[in-house]
Amino acid sequence: MFNHLKNLIGNIKYYYNIPKIGENEVGAFLTPKRAHFPKKFYNDMSNDLRHAYTSAILTRDKGAGMANTLGVLNEIVDYGASGREDTKRDLNANQWGRDYGIKYPNETNQELLNRIYQDYLKKYY
Repeated sequence: MFNHLKNLIGNIKYYYNIPKIGENEVGAFLTPKRAHFPKKFYNDMSNDLRHAYTSAILTRDKGAGMANTLGVLNEIVDYGASGREDTKRDLNANQWGRDYGIKYPNETNQELLNRIYQDYLKKYY
């Protein structure tokens, strides 16, 4: 347990940068597509993709255990602001992203994002 805690503390700085990267990259990727989707769908998709994408990157770079720990911590910190349903949805998107990080460990960020996006559309649109 001590090693896990030590590893977690060592990765906090890395973790704080990932959501910014995810937000910027997902935003740049989705913005040109915005007009093609209803507003609610687009907003839900944007949120889901940010969570899945950052979890995929964390899993690829730091392992599924660390990605899960950091994702759960993020939801605990944010829980009061977003509410139970959003937290549940975010945790599901995080799991989805971890699955991609495990399945595609050699893909670039852009390849992961494109794959997650295409599969999201197949599933929900």
